[in-house]
Amino acid sequence: MAWRPRRWDVPGKDRLNVGCGRDVKTGPGWVNMDAFYDDPRVVKHDMVRTPWPFQANTFDVVYASHVLEHVPPVFRERKGTQRDVLFDVMEEIYRVLRPDGILHAAIPLGGTHAGLMNPQHYRQWRPDWFDYFDQRNWEAKGYHAANFQKSKFRFNRTGFRAKDFFRIGPNGHPLSVHLFARLPVLRPFLRPKDEMEVQLRAVKDARGA
Repeated sequence: MAWRPRRWDVPGKDRLNVGCGRDVKTGPGWVNMDAFYDDPRVVKHDMVRTPWPFQANTFDVVYASHVLEHVPPVFRERKGTQRDVLFDVMEEIYRVLRPDGILHAAIPLGGTHAGLMNPQHYRQWRPDWFDYFDQRNWEAKGYHAANFQKSKFRFNRTGFRAKDFFRIGPNGHPLSVHLFARLPVLRPFLRPKDEMEVQLRAVKDARGA
C-alpha cells in the first residue's frame, strides 16, 4: 500500500499532463502526453524530443508529476556547443505555456529514499535547482531561454518508503500497514517529507515572448 501525498489544485482552463503514464487526466481542458503509455487519450511523444507537437502559448498549466527527475543526462549540440537536454525540456515547457502560465511539478527530493529508489531517477533535484531557471539568477543567463519565477513551494510526505517494506501475511500487505495499525506514532517516520511540490510562473510579455 502506498499513500498519495497531498497536492495543490491545478488551476487553469487548458492543461498539459506531461509524462502522464497511467495517470491520464480526463477532465475538461486536459491534454495528456507520454512516450510509452498506449492510450487513445494520450499524445504519444517523448518529452526529450523537441519541439513538442503543440503551438506556443497553448496551455495555462503544464503538470509534471514525478517526471523531471527522469530527464536523462544527455547532451545535445546547440550553436556549436554541447548543452544539457534538461534545458531543452524546460524551454519547451516555457514555450507552450501562456504568459503567467504555471509549471506545476512534483519531484523527489534528491538524496532521499524517494530520489534514489528508482534507477531511472537520473537527476537528484534539490530545492535551489528551480532558481536556475529564473533569468534573475546570473547563472541562468546565456544558458537557456526559459524564465520561471517560483510562486509556491513545499515539501510533501509520501508513501515511497512504506510501499517498499517487506510484505507479510497471506495477502502480501506491506509490513508498514501492520505497523501503522498498531503503532501510529511511527507514521511520520515511515512517511518522510521527501517530495518537493512547486509552482513556477512563466514570465512572458503579452506576445508570449
